[in-house]
Order: sequence, then structure tokens, then C-alpha cells
Amino acid sequence: MRVVEKDLKKLLNPAHNQEQKMIEQDVKMKLVESFAKRLSPREEKIIRLTYGFNGGREHTISEIGKIFNLSKERVRQIRMKAERKLKHPCVANGIINTGFNEVYTKVKITPEQIKKAENVYN
Repeated sequence: MRVVEKDLKKLLNPAHNQEQKMIEQDVKMKLVESFAKRLSPREEKIIRLTYGFNGGREHTISEIGKIFNLSKERVRQIRMKAERKLKHPCVANGIINTGFNEVYTKVKITPEQIKKAENVYN
């Protein structure tokens, strides 16, 4: 019988598992709040599809283009604009402080960004 490392960790440390669920819930709430305040519905959907924030897989620019009937270049432009909005310090610091980097490990967040976000809220 093969056991996936992630499943093994859940069995070994249920308290940490509960803590991780709370962090994930906080991150999701902050993302929903940030997306609603800063992004248009189309920008939000493109970001969610790009990074798999809906709990699904990550989609390519080509796949997203087909969904919205847009060229790959136009999808890239919309994604870049949405990312710029989310990188604004007041938005990014709030998202980072929720433990975002622990939940979404594929999104590149530098140690400097984490330290800066912590300094803003401490």
C-alpha cells in the first residue's frame, strides 16, 4: 500500500492539519475580498484560471483564450493588468500576511516581500 506524503502528514499531526485548514480559509477569504475590491469579473476569472485558485488545475493562456474567445496576447494583457493591481502594496501585504505563501507555494513570493508585509502590520 502506498501512502502519499501529504496524507501521512495529516495522520501524524491532526492539530497541524486543523491549523492549516484555518490558514487556507483565511487566505481564501482575503483573496475573495481582494479580487472583489480590485478586479473586474473577467480579470478575476482569468487570475483564478491561471493559478488554479478555484481548487482546479492551472490553465494555459491558450485554454483561457478559448474560454473567453480572446487571443493569447489579449489574455496575457488582461492577466498582467490584474496582477499589477494585486501587487499594489496595500493589497499584496494583506494577502501575504494571511499565510498565502504556505498555501499557494507556486506563486513566487520573496523573503523580502514577506518581511516587508510583516513590518507593515506589526
